[in-house]
Amino acid sequence: MADPTEGSRIVEEKVLQEADLGDLQMKEVPFTGGKVLLSKVDGRISATSHACTHFGAPLVKGTLTKSGLILCPWHAAAFCVGYKGLCGDIEDGPAWDSLKMYDVSTSDGWIVVKGERITSEEASAKSWLPVRPVRLPNGLKLKRDGDAVVIVGGGPAALGAVSTLRDSAFSGPIIVLSSETLLSINRFRLSKGAFSEKDFPGLQLRNQKWFDDFGVDFRLGTTVTSVDLANSAVTASTGATIPYTKLLLSPGATPRVLTVPNHNLSGIHQIRTGPDAVALTTSLSSASAAKNGVFDIVVVGTSFIAGEFASYVIKAYPNATVTLVGSQEQPMATALGAEVGRRAFRAAYERKGVKFVKGSLASYTADVSGTKVASVTLNNGTEVPADVVLTAVGAIPSTGFLKSSGVPLLPRDGSILADAHLRVRGVSNVYAAGDAVTFPDAWTEGSGDIRIEHWDVAINQGRLAGRNIARDLAGQDLLAFDVVPFFWTGQLDKSFRFAGHLTKPYPGSETSPVGVEIKGDPESPTAPHFSAWYYEKATSKVVAVLTLNEDPKAVQFAARLSDGGSLLLSEVDSL
Repeated sequence: MADPTEGSRIVEEKVLQEADLGDLQMKEVPFTGGKVLLSKVDGRISATSHACTHFGAPLVKGTLTKSGLILCPWHAAAFCVGYKGLCGDIEDGPAWDSLKMYDVSTSDGWIVVKGERITSEEASAKSWLPVRPVRLPNGLKLKRDGDAVVIVGGGPAALGAVSTLRDSAFSGPIIVLSSETLLSINRFRLSKGAFSEKDFPGLQLRNQKWFDDFGVDFRLGTTVTSVDLANSAVTASTGATIPYTKLLLSPGATPRVLTVPNHNLSGIHQIRTGPDAVALTTSLSSASAAKNGVFDIVVVGTSFIAGEFASYVIKAYPNATVTLVGSQEQPMATALGAEVGRRAFRAAYERKGVKFVKGSLASYTADVSGTKVASVTLNNGTEVPADVVLTAVGAIPSTGFLKSSGVPLLPRDGSILADAHLRVRGVSNVYAAGDAVTFPDAWTEGSGDIRIEHWDVAINQGRLAGRNIARDLAGQDLLAFDVVPFFWTGQLDKSFRFAGHLTKPYPGSETSPVGVEIKGDPESPTAPHFSAWYYEKATSKVVAVLTLNEDPKAVQFAARLSDGGSLLLSEVDSL
């Protein structure tokens, strides 16, 4: 049923017999030369674009939850098609844009879709991705006065909060105070490639026009030096005092610096910002040029950023020697357990020529110039040659400016203590989100408070904080943070997915209450695949899963938890 209007891009087509789409089912169907995704929740049919707006994953291979969310099979971006209406909005996860929506109806037993024609050029273009950019709600008129929201920090949590504040019809001033030189960036990309200043625009998640359109006063290069809770104001490094009605603290975390002898030598790096990535790239290029590509790279740390960086440099500099130094025998052991580290990661890296050395950093040694690093020395006396060093040994909450503010901080790490609604404990008009926040664990009974440093969690916490600030101002009940943690890591051209949460001590420790069962073949040199199921030893209840090449198990597990379900170790094969 093509639209009769000549030249019109609006078309209407029968795409599938209604009986062929069951409840809680998705089907990808042809539409005007391209594809749309049909989904059905509680008898209601929706038609959306078929690919995730994050990296273009086919959503039909994902999971449709009972609550009406489509979860992307790769990174668990969540789009609503049920509980909020047939909207396609991005709700959770790492995507920033929503799905395109199409009008859908039924006629004579057929599902009929109406929308813009997908041209052959669009359908065939590798870079074309149908998206619906997040925009201001229709009719929302922004105001320059009235209730003001101030956000400290300009990372993913801040961007998530801005999006949901406006989506929740908050029309007042929003001021973002960021110590960095760039707008909110794709920080997780920094450990995976080479960067120059020319790459900065492409790293930014939103450009200046987007923030202008959303009425956001985004102040770069502005460090907050103090917070005055009594007078609801913050003081910036510029000397300005900025009042707020509601405050969101999302300062993020700062890479841990190992202050051993000679730690200020050139060639030693941490990575957190765009300029950090450029400096590291420059060091690598210079060292390679000086030694005809035969040089030494040392990574202090053996967890995710260390592995991602090692994966990049062994391809970019094939004649370099790459060594990972860590206090544990196996990589990823602290986060994922020693068995997973040995079977899924170490063997694969060693096949690529990466060396592992156990020990803790004791000092750096300078070259003959006295200014540049030449080697690292460990506490056991081992000396490792080093022309370039990346230290990736965790991060510390960037909360020094809060120490005398009255904002409650966890003594152990200086993180901000928030309640289940992400409101700062004991402070009614201040919220917190992201890497610097400790909050109640909603997933593991009896585990108490936790802090999670994942990109996805920071975004989702920012989104919820924005919603709750708007609800707070409107006198509505607040929502609890209960989005299932999900993260991924790209290493050695493989993508590992993780859903759930592990509390310390981690698997592999004798005192850990959590065991792990690995199903599959993580050690295959040609076709590795596995699922590592983490479970409570006392109850056999699964609390987390790590997968490789077994999509969409991680997303299915996250969906089950999101729907209020649980999974026993004996049930994992039926998931």
